Amino acid sequence: MKLLLHKRGSVALLTAVMAPVLIMTLALGVEVSFWSLKKVELQRIADVAAWAGARQFIVTSSPQSATNTAADVAELNGATVTSPSARVWTAATSTTAPSTMTDNTITAQVILTGAGVKNTTDTVVKVTVTQNIAKSFSRIFSKTQSSVTVSAVAVAELATVGTQPCLLALGQAGVLTGADLTGVGNVTIDATDCSVRSNGDVNLSGTNVSLTADGIYAAGVINPGDASITGTQYQGQGQINDPYANYAPLVAGFNTLSSPTANFLPDPGKNGQTTGLCPPSTICPGSYSSITLDGNQAVTLQPGTYYVEGDVSFAGKGKLTGTGVTIIAGGTISYTGSGSDTLAAPLSGSTTGGIPGVLFASKSTATGGSQFAGKTSDSFSGVIYYPNGTMAFAGTSNTTTDGLTGCNEVVAKVIAISGSAKLFASCSASDGTLPFGSVLSVALVQ
Repeated sequence: MKLLLHKRGSVALLTAVMAPVLIMTLALGVEVSFWSLKKVELQRIADVAAWAGARQFIVTSSPQSATNTAADVAELNGATVTSPSARVWTAATSTTAPSTMTDNTITAQVILTGAGVKNTTDTVVKVTVTQNIAKSFSRIFSKTQSSVTVSAVAVAELATVGTQPCLLALGQAGVLTGADLTGVGNVTIDATDCSVRSNGDVNLSGTNVSLTADGIYAAGVINPGDASITGTQYQGQGQINDPYANYAPLVAGFNTLSSPTANFLPDPGKNGQTTGLCPPSTICPGSYSSITLDGNQAVTLQPGTYYVEGDVSFAGKGKLTGTGVTIIAGGTISYTGSGSDTLAAPLSGSTTGGIPGVLFASKSTATGGSQFAGKTSDSFSGVIYYPNGTMAFAGTSNTTTDGLTGCNEVVAKVIAISGSAKLFASCSASDGTLPFGSVLSVALVQ
């Protein structure tokens, strides 16, 4: 009996000694569990914010608008900040973050390229939500740290989907209305192997308008009129970015045009100027003040890049041929008259000639003058890039890729097709053109 009493006393004494430790261990477990629950909550906030920021970027193409939306959504879902007015926008890093916080920090960032998971060239919206939580029981283990930092990171990737567009009307960033792609009269648009895309509206009018494509996409609305349309129509699809805006070879080409290594040569079409060992009836790559060919001339462009300070004009009844050619102009690009031309850009992997995939490129802001008109019948392979103005197809111009391996792709601010113009377009992976989709989708990748 005494031994039993002795054991009870020992247990009571041991319990008294261990009770504080057990209570502290239980309290610490509860506190750590709270941190884990808080991290789950912050992750939910970051996920929703990144998704919202990515959707806003699709609509506006504005990193600042996207990051502000992400920060707003994070606040609405429980992330505490001092004041929205305390946010600091850093354009160099496309980052928005509050300058001072009491217990939270929200950082939202748009990374335009290099950070995609599915495709490194995809744009991503990255949101980091951080909260400092005051320690209670666990504080006894660290006298210098009174709080613990819990954070969550979410990344939403904007991936391009849908068939490659052969016609892309860029419109104006953030403006979803406006006739950026139009077809009026007896026009024929055949994009059987690709899609047609407008960052604004698509307006078709005339009983004989024919449009065939894998898909017709518009950021705004599609006004079909009485046109004959083959292909699924998609409205309200938001905007996509200019795929060639940061294309390194093209950027370098425009830089060369603005700062040529040699003086501009006189117009070779007007005075028969040749360079080096350039044969008769040919024009060799170089820097020219302008290029104007008219009359009945038959001229061959040698492979390479042509830097033209002013306008490029091909008219009359002449015939122009060239393979592996890229023309970069500071002015307008015009094809009129009744000539028959065959021009092809370098294909993918080409080590000779101009820029793979690019046939014509100009950053001119001229509202008129760039056109394919008259009674021309032209075979083109490559991108016609005119991002700041209107590229018109009019008259009875007939633009195809007949007899050529390559892509007929038009990327312009506005694409206007009228009269009895016929535009046949197609693209494939080997053309050298940049791959991009018809619409942006959002996926959480982290």
